[in-house]
Parts: sequence; C-alpha cells; structure tokens
Amino acid sequence: IHQAQKHDDDEENESTKETSTVENQTDNLNQGQEGLTLNIKQVGYGSFAVGLLVGLLLGGILLGGLGSNGETVGLPSPGNGTPSDLGNSGGQVVELSNTEFPYEGLEVGIGEGERTFGNTTINVDGEPYIGSPDAEVTAVSYEDFECPFCSRYNQDAFPQIVENYVQTGEVQYFFKNLPLQNIHPWAESSAIASECALNQDAEAFWTFKAGFFGNQEALGNAHQAGTFDESMYRWAEQTGLDTDQFRTCYDNEEELDEVNQDKTEAGNNGASATPSILVNDELVEGAQPYSRFESVIESKL
Repeated sequence: IHQAQKHDDDEENESTKETSTVENQTDNLNQGQEGLTLNIKQVGYGSFAVGLLVGLLLGGILLGGLGSNGETVGLPSPGNGTPSDLGNSGGQVVELSNTEFPYEGLEVGIGEGERTFGNTTINVDGEPYIGSPDAEVTAVSYEDFECPFCSRYNQDAFPQIVENYVQTGEVQYFFKNLPLQNIHPWAESSAIASECALNQDAEAFWTFKAGFFGNQEALGNAHQAGTFDESMYRWAEQTGLDTDQFRTCYDNEEELDEVNQDKTEAGNNGASATPSILVNDELVEGAQPYSRFESVIESKL
C-alpha cells in the first residue's frame, strides 16, 4: 500500500488512540511500581553518591558544549534549504538553490477551458501546465507542498513521467493545489505563494513548485521561526518577479479563492488524499511507483 496524506479527520482519531495507549502504559507502570518496595535507609547513601557523580558529569558536558550565549556550539543549521539573512525572530530565510525553469525545452503555459473524460470534468482554465496542448492524454495532479508523500512522488515517479511521456508530447501535465491546512500549517501559504507567482510568470510557478518540494524541512523550520513569508519574498526576487506585486498578492491572500476552487474540484473528482493524479478520468492516489502511472498512461494512449 502506497501512502498518501488523507484529507479528513483521521489524524484526530490517531491522536486519541496514541493518547489512550500512553495512558494505558502509564497505568501499567504505576501498577508495577506499586509492587516494588525499597528500603530507603538501605539505598539512601548510595543513591546520593551516584546522583552527585552524575550531576557533576552532566554539568561538565553541558558547560563544554555551550557557548557564552547558551547556544550549542558546532551544530549545523537545520533544514536542507539555502540559508540567507536572519529574520526578525532569529530564524533563517530559505533561498532557492536553483532559480531556473526546471523543464528546459518543454512547452509551459496556462490552460484554457475544460476537459471532459467520461463522467469526469476538469477545469484547466488558468491552471499551470507543462507539455504539448495537443497531447493525447491529460494528467492533473492535486498536491500539498508540505505533504511528505507528495515530496516522495516528485522525487521518484514524477520525473520519469515527465521524461517518458511529457517530453514526448503524449501527456500534458497540469498542477492544482490541495493544501491540507488542518494537518500542515504552511500548506495554504505555499499554495497562495505559488498562485501569486503564476499570476506573473508560468515558468516561475514551476520553479516555486520545485523549490517547495526540494526544501520541505527548511521551510518547516522557517515557518516555526517566523521567516516563511520573508522566504517567499526572497523567492519572488530570485525568480525576477515584480516583488511589490507579489507581496500585495501574497499578503492579501488574493489567490485564496483560486486555491479553494482547486480543493472543491479535487473533492468532486474523488481526490481525498495527496498526491492524487487524474490521468484522463482515472484517479491514481498516493505515492505510487512509476510502473503504476506507466500502466495507466499506456491504457489511455
């Protein structure tokens, strides 16, 4: 079974299960402790001596590992992004390590109208695509930039789909946002940022997309540190966008309605998890191996 991030409240149920498990374990531990009696007079002096020794050792280790300001010495900064200037909260701004359009030689643009395959209707109007508009097969992915399974899909199956079918002109590939905001705290912000980039330049959208999946850990750290927004402004600057226009779009969440429309359509087409990829009218859900997508695409050609 290939995992996907479900778009429902399963996480709350899992949390409840985990809490119940911890409580049960605690009860069991307490029961075990009730059966254990110690004579304090017999072990008191020994415990004091051991505790004193451990305390001295730990104190020496901590003093040796901390700098004058209490910061850990010699540890690398977290995340796999490229750090830049420090933000106001002390976190690091994440920069794009590659600012170029990642699919050189491929046609890129914004779709028009709708595509209907059987009972499935896909609105591609205003949606970013790579590949020939004359392609026989239409693929549409619904993804969450913070979803780890989407990252896996983008590392494994997606590059092979592009190489073997998009570059050959057989598949036109569209992207739609499906942020699972109840699970991922910066999913919606990244979706809005991608749409604001698309407003100015289709190639910049795909550069942002590659940047999100290539820097998930670093962007998560930036969100926690309060420098996520600054990272998005920096990406806009790096990709040559009008930064003032981008800031206005991003800060005012001008593309939130567009993101919500993508989410609604995803639900209407049966996509309740990320990643979900529609190949014409057939839905492939989860971080499936490339062979699964190959089989579905071949059946549509």
